Amino acid sequence: PIKSSAASDVYKRQQSQAMKLLLLNNISNIIRESIDTSVILKSALEELAQMFGAFRGYYAEADGSKFIIRESLDKKETGLEISFDNDVNNFIKQGRVSCLTCMKEFKEAKPFREIVQRVVLPIYHLNKLLGIIVLSTKQKTKLDDTLEVLNGVSSQLGNAIIQAELYKKNEKMVKDLTKTLEELKDTQLKLINSEKMASLGPVSYTHLRAHETGAY
Repeated sequence: PIKSSAASDVYKRQQSQAMKLLLLNNISNIIRESIDTSVILKSALEELAQMFGAFRGYYAEADGSKFIIRESLDKKETGLEISFDNDVNNFIKQGRVSCLTCMKEFKEAKPFREIVQRVVLPIYHLNKLLGIIVLSTKQKTKLDDTLEVLNGVSSQLGNAIIQAELYKKNEKMVKDLTKTLEELKDTQLKLINSEKMASLGPVSYTHLRAHETGAY
């Protein structure tokens, strides 16, 4: 019985590790295939929610001392400004994942009917806080088993968000430059036509216009 129990524990750990690696691989594939921040974050939220059995999940962008929900499993929350208590803020500032029991999802939220566990995953890029992923679950969660995977997810998402933002900026810059070039070409053409008309003189200009309109 003891050997059987030990073998069962080993199997469960191996299965858990395989699931974590699969999660990390899925998120990596999503990041490689998309440059849309919304698609990347939503997919990551869905994968993490499944991993933790979460009934709530969202990504909130850092905005000074507060956060703004940008992507959520529940679209109704998008755009909501939220804040957290000092304990959670300290974990976030240190770049550490937190998993604490709570009665409220965030300061401004209505209390839950029961105590839940809230996982907060800070997303950093080059020591700059970009935002956080928050998951609320009724399942008992131990970070020891998932910390390595969560840190890997955090790092990948941080890079993906910055790359997507740079792509958008470059795309906008190209569009603006293209528009400016078109305007310059149009202005140049008008200027050339204006100079031609001026060189023809009033009589020749009238004669030319008559030909163009079919008066002759």
